[in-house]
Amino acid sequence: MATKVPKHLFARLLYPNPVCLLTVESHQNSTETNIPGGETQIGGLQRNVMTISWLTPLDNEGHIICSMKQSRFTSQLLARTTYFEVYPQSQFFEKVLNVPVTGMEQLIFSIGSCSGSSTDKFTEFGIETCTPGEWISTSHDESIPTVSVVTESTSSGTSDALSVTKKKKKKKKEQANRPPVIAISSCVAHIVCVVEEKMPRYGHNVMICRIEEAFVKNEYWDGRNFGPKESIMIAQTVTADTNNEGITNTPPALLSFLGSGRFATVEPGINALDPPL
Repeated sequence: MATKVPKHLFARLLYPNPVCLLTVESHQNSTETNIPGGETQIGGLQRNVMTISWLTPLDNEGHIICSMKQSRFTSQLLARTTYFEVYPQSQFFEKVLNVPVTGMEQLIFSIGSCSGSSTDKFTEFGIETCTPGEWISTSHDESIPTVSVVTESTSSGTSDALSVTKKKKKKKKEQANRPPVIAISSCVAHIVCVVEEKMPRYGHNVMICRIEEAFVKNEYWDGRNFGPKESIMIAQTVTADTNNEGITNTPPALLSFLGSGRFATVEPGINALDPPL
């Protein structure tokens, strides 16, 4: 199970400075392919995944900044992932930041050691994909409470109700017009981002992004903070006279990249608001 993170807490997901796996999928636009019905499709879908750690929040409204080398294959894919239906005044580019954990170091290093222009990294490294937040037992729309919001009564004595069903239909229409996005199943958080502004600097693209939605596995979210939570696991009894013992079980730690193939682990520490011992 997982949690959909509220907008005002989006920035908390990057507070630990986790190394991320950025996934993107876009339509090729170089070739034309005839499909049944006489229609023409411009190319197929291309996807890629890259490691990225140059990320930081800009505010508490879900804006972040990241830097990506212009020569990277992912930069080319992001330039083609455009859509106009939801945001008709501008071009936007969409991607997903996936947060890996301890035990995935070799995969992270392998992903960063080859180019997606010549290698399908998902196939090469056996990476399973999903839609963002697929750990949730219901779809994004079905997770919305099925209630109606009633406004104040009008002079005629009737009341207006805001139908959640209409909201669901509108959301589905918006998602249908969005570019395809993919996430990595083995990661513990999925952060769907839209690139709002891109500035070339020193051979890199400095991108201002907005987080659209974010999902975290329950064992890494306490309602306000992102990180592995301790849980009590009850040992299985072998015989009837064996006493159960509570065992503290902590999920794998988040990772921060130090460079030169080295990682540091990020785990919750001392709470400054707790009284001193």
